[in-house]
Amino acid sequence: MWGLKMNENNFILELLKYGIDPGIICFNNNARDDAFCVRDNYSIVEVFYRERGKEYDLRKFPNRELALEYLLNKILSISGKQKID
Repeated sequence: MWGLKMNENNFILELLKYGIDPGIICFNNNARDDAFCVRDNYSIVEVFYRERGKEYDLRKFPNRELALEYLLNKILSISGKQKID
């Protein structure tokens, strides 16, 4: 778990702290290609990667905080970076 409540602003700050461009993320109905997307779908939050108009690796979460924590860990893992305490 991260030391702060994970919301969109804190998520973006964490990406910047690790030198990751927040432009690789899109929120809600702004889904675009070559981006990780976070969207509300009724009572759940979905996280997926979109490429060539298709959604890949769809994960569902009960709230946005868990979804953003998952996505931050996934992006750090892909980038080869380790969590900074």
